[in-house]
Amino acid sequence: MSPADYPPPENQPVSIGPNGLNRPVSAIAAHSAFWSSSALVVTMVAQLAGFGILGRLLNPRDFGLVGMALTVISLFDGLANLGLSIAIIQRKEVTEDQLHSLYWANVLSGLLTAAIVLALTPLAAWYFKEPKVLTVLAILSLMFVVQVPGQQFAALLRKNLEFRLLAVADIAGALASLAFGVVLALMHAGYYALIAQQLGRFVIRTVVLCWVGFRRWRPRAHFSWSDLRGYLSFGLYQTGDRMINMLAANMDYLVIGRFLGVKALGFYTIAYQLTTLPLNKINPVLTQFALPVMSLFQDENDRVTNVYQRTMQLIALVTFPLLVGLGLMAAPAVRVIFGPQWDDSVRLVQALTIMGIGKSLIGVGGSVFMSKGRADLGFWQSVIVAVVSAVVFYFTVQVGVPTLAWSYSALMVVQFAALLLVMKWLVGFRFGPFFRLMALPLAASAVMAAALVAAERALSFTSAASWPAVAQLAVLVTIGAVAYVGVLLALDRKLVATAVVAFFKRGEAR
Repeated sequence: MSPADYPPPENQPVSIGPNGLNRPVSAIAAHSAFWSSSALVVTMVAQLAGFGILGRLLNPRDFGLVGMALTVISLFDGLANLGLSIAIIQRKEVTEDQLHSLYWANVLSGLLTAAIVLALTPLAAWYFKEPKVLTVLAILSLMFVVQVPGQQFAALLRKNLEFRLLAVADIAGALASLAFGVVLALMHAGYYALIAQQLGRFVIRTVVLCWVGFRRWRPRAHFSWSDLRGYLSFGLYQTGDRMINMLAANMDYLVIGRFLGVKALGFYTIAYQLTTLPLNKINPVLTQFALPVMSLFQDENDRVTNVYQRTMQLIALVTFPLLVGLGLMAAPAVRVIFGPQWDDSVRLVQALTIMGIGKSLIGVGGSVFMSKGRADLGFWQSVIVAVVSAVVFYFTVQVGVPTLAWSYSALMVVQFAALLLVMKWLVGFRFGPFFRLMALPLAASAVMAAALVAAERALSFTSAASWPAVAQLAVLVTIGAVAYVGVLLALDRKLVATAVVAFFKRGEAR
């Protein structure tokens, strides 16, 4: 199959093309890492810049209001494509007729989801006791309409391991999001700037995906329920899993918004977004490669386990230092990025860093469930987490938002331990090799933390104490980075060299 065509001319099974297993897995990984890391850098910088600029131009109520609406949006995100995109990736063979039917099923489910959310806007406004939520949610429901035309193209690119084009779409969406949000904020549009930021990302990303996709393959007017046989059963479990998972993941927003109001939710939103930035940007880079590869080796538990453990080690190598450092430097980081008016978010950032680490590691488990065709396991896991979270958050929010944040981190620790037990049963996960892989990022992060604490205390006794917050933060970040990388090089120089090659030597992917 030519890389310019998704399916073959006849109605034959679609298989991985020249960008897939005709190359060594190491080369695929290097290619994936280069383009995904490029998108990662750009999107993280764009999002941080957007946070900083909008945080200074808008107020906590604006963020809280949009946070309420996005909470409802996220609850229905899984319904927007019925889990069919993941099913396409998981299946080893997909025929052309199936692709046509799946495409229109995706479009119809997106339109239906938008209509459902639009109908529920009065209920959301009542629940949050905030009339403005009605307007914000009605506009943001368009997200389901604008993203569905490109969803299947994104799935096919992932299936064919063509991460360069996915990176282009993500970068274009991130830059558009930044531009739309900042321009409207400078025009004093208030929370409409945050709405434009959200919609702009999906619109531009979809345009890029459709531009690529329609040049390779155009959906024709064909739809048959028989084509969806097998996909719907898998997809419905995946949809249920995502919806319940989103309910569990947004239980904190639902409880804070209901009982403490829009301003408290605004401060919490900033803290949550900052601590989950590595999760939202780094995890997809690694797991988008992990799922297709695990699916290809789905009948070989040892290989699935190896990919799972190595993926978690890579995530730990990046997220551990970022979140440990963020927790220790929360005060200067919040003031530099958002300004002193957001000081109430500092304690929340400190409490949520463990939650961010836990979520980063837990997220890889979903790739294992999908690759093994066991979306039902993810579904029931999400049900249990949603119920437990609802009970815990209901009682802890009565004490205050910081207490709820600490309880969230505690729940993530328990959930991660339970997930490892499930992995042992499902794919023969071994604890010994896993903890040996985790020892390196844990040791390096501990040394980095000690260096940061010592450096911060030393700075407080010198003339540097009078420096601007941005200068102090820059010094601390530099010291922490040097300490962390230094320990990695001392303990496992080969691993560092391999990571550098994977992320920066694009030529080895060819």
